[in-house]
Amino acid sequence: MSDYDSLLQSMSALAEEMRGLSALAVAQHTPVVGAIISTRCRDAQYIERTLDGLLDFCGYDPALQLYRRLCRYY
Repeated sequence: MSDYDSLLQSMSALAEEMRGLSALAVAQHTPVVGAIISTRCRDAQYIERTLDGLLDFCGYDPALQLYRRLCRYY
C-alpha cells in the first residue's frame, strides 16, 4: 500500500468518525432544543450555549437544521 493510499484510508476513517460524532451530537441536542421551544424558555445564556454547542456540528445537515430551528425560535 502506498503512502497516498494509507493517507486516504486514514482520512476516510476520520471522516466516518466525525460523522458519527455529529450524529451523536444531534441525538443529544434534539431533546434540549425541543424542551427550550416547548417550554418557551427565555434564558438567553442557556439558548446561546446550546446554539454554540450545535455550531460545531453544522457541517452535518441534521445539526444545521436543528441549529436553524433554534435560531428561528430565539
